Amino acid sequence: MGFIFPMADCKMNIFEAVLVPITLAEITVFKHLNIPFPLLRALRPIFRCIRVLRVCLRTAGKGTQYLTRLRHQLSGDRLRFIQDGFDLDLQYISPQIIVMADPTVGSDAILHNPLKDVARFLNERHTNRYLLLNVTEDRRYPLGPFFGRYFKFPIAQDSVPSLDGLKLMVEAVDQWLKADETRVVAVHSKHNQGRVALLVVALMLHRRDHRSAGHALASFEALRRREASDAEHRPTLDSASQLRFLDYFAHACSLHGGLPARTARIKRVQVSGVPNAHLLDPHGRLRTPGRGGARQLRGAGER
Repeated sequence: MGFIFPMADCKMNIFEAVLVPITLAEITVFKHLNIPFPLLRALRPIFRCIRVLRVCLRTAGKGTQYLTRLRHQLSGDRLRFIQDGFDLDLQYISPQIIVMADPTVGSDAILHNPLKDVARFLNERHTNRYLLLNVTEDRRYPLGPFFGRYFKFPIAQDSVPSLDGLKLMVEAVDQWLKADETRVVAVHSKHNQGRVALLVVALMLHRRDHRSAGHALASFEALRRREASDAEHRPTLDSASQLRFLDYFAHACSLHGGLPARTARIKRVQVSGVPNAHLLDPHGRLRTPGRGGARQLRGAGER
């Protein structure tokens, strides 16, 4: 209770100092006497209601503390922004780059970043100078609190975007940030992990902050992790393919003219794990030996 209601806690202690002796007297003395105590009988339900209220208030106070601890545990070893009344899974990678978990509403806001707090943070600290960038495919929320300063660049979970698409995205973000040094971009995914890291590290590579994906990723992790944290370290990227993709992107950034245009022709496709795969024709139909015809592949092989 002291964490939430310090004045109420003081008053509650005074009340308990009065209530406890009366309750003990009622249980041990007055209960066995035949002396009528109409006033005591009238106050008994009130005392009981007050005791129930006291338990509820103390439980609510403890529950808030437990929820706060649970939110911090869900963040793992990531820093949280705890300042000016905010407690968000949010980190500054640079004065112009913010990464965070997605803004949530309803029951999801109990353990994750509440949308109203995220909107208040951006509108108070970066008024009219922020862009909220959503890199998830399916996360949706009301956009009114952000006044249209929103863009979506969907990346499938545990996957990567196209190389050209990511290059165009980071070029656009970089130009927008360079136009005004007070502007910030706030990038979020569902849990503030792989897809956020993928885009922000790509932006760091595009801006020549680092020459290799490994160095950029190490710098990204150092800027958003707590020092000497006892929390479980969670991988920054969701899959090994994302790390390989960042290596490709770093190589593309090192080429002055970008990746050269290349035309490729598929000469051979090898299918494994499909029964009678050697009998498939180029259209995915199974040739029937001895009958001169073909039929569509059915059964377990087709699945």
